[in-house]
Amino acid sequence: MRTNCVLVSAMLIAHVANFSLAQDDAPGPFDPPAKANVTDGGIKDDSEVAEDVFDDMKGANAKVFSSVLLPIPEHSVRSLRAIKVTEKKLPKYPVYTKPRQVGDWKLTRLLVPVGDILPKLFWEDNSLCLIGQVGSLTKISLNGDVKQRIELDCDIADAGWSRLGLVLLDDNANELLLFDMASKQVKSIAPAPGDATLLCSRNSSLVFLTAGDAPWQAVYVFDLAGNRYLTSQDLMAEEDGEGADVVAISDDGRAIIGANRSQLVVNRVQGSGDLQLVASRSLTETLEPLGLAVSKQGEVCLLFDQPRGSMPELSVQSWSAPKLNSTGPAQQVNGSIHWLGHGPNDEWLAMDNAGGIWGPVNGKVGEIFYLPGIPSSTRTLAFSPQGAVAALTDSAVFLGKKE
Repeated sequence: MRTNCVLVSAMLIAHVANFSLAQDDAPGPFDPPAKANVTDGGIKDDSEVAEDVFDDMKGANAKVFSSVLLPIPEHSVRSLRAIKVTEKKLPKYPVYTKPRQVGDWKLTRLLVPVGDILPKLFWEDNSLCLIGQVGSLTKISLNGDVKQRIELDCDIADAGWSRLGLVLLDDNANELLLFDMASKQVKSIAPAPGDATLLCSRNSSLVFLTAGDAPWQAVYVFDLAGNRYLTSQDLMAEEDGEGADVVAISDDGRAIIGANRSQLVVNRVQGSGDLQLVASRSLTETLEPLGLAVSKQGEVCLLFDQPRGSMPELSVQSWSAPKLNSTGPAQQVNGSIHWLGHGPNDEWLAMDNAGGIWGPVNGKVGEIFYLPGIPSSTRTLAFSPQGAVAALTDSAVFLGKKE
């Protein structure tokens, strides 16, 4: 995505009831301090919190959108239909070019067709996972060797990783699939709305699905562990019914963040699947947001389009909860952003068309490092926890590691 834009960052720390959808009990950025104690039905002491992760806990003075805004399918889960899973032979020849050193980076170009690859790249066990729209799943090592090739008899429109495995959206059959890469088995199948988009986290068993094109009014909430739809929920807090142009999920899977040109909101995920509004901020931008990223630390970054003819710029501003008061003036630098996502430490990062990688530096925005040799036609990037990078462009897939 190449566009003149404004990039806005916000630190949101919402004080709400502690609720563990994550794999561990460590508090997330949208959780309160341990042993929080609020009267009048507010935050409970840890000893009072039920162990059942689907216990419905509502914080004090928080609005809960509990009405069903989208029709839940009558048959919440279909019987498991036969989806053919085929493990393909590994190629006997290299599928990569000779690595080349570009600055501090060693880059390898993969010789794989990119026409049907989803613009979502995943790292798993230090290997890159490529997902094709025709049902292909390919794992490639950092050296460029193919480690696994699987084909599913389905069409894949979207994908994401959950705590229970790889979640796939078959847009042709309008189905949601849970696939286990280790056993190469489809664990469950459920109906899905048409033209849906997935939101899920490796630390949660809940999946959120938007229906149709943006702006989105609401999301379906599906529980992979219980294999059932829980509810459907409003995304925004506005009374005029304006939906969200961009939506993201926090790293711990406990918060859904939405934004449009006038408002940014944080919704806390409750045990029943309800979304609890815990923070909101009015936006002064009159432009439609194009992208949204949320760091592991709870910093929210918005990407806005800029009018034609104006100078592109990066604008970062931090906000604090519960009222999201500004902690300082916006800071700006020149740049033209065409990718917004996450770095190796789950911090938000943005890439300009010259290969510059921007992110938060000591409370300000700055160029963290330079990634040369990657074409400006980059569709998406993915950083591994070890700092390796994968780039999907219009013509190729690149692997890079800093040396």
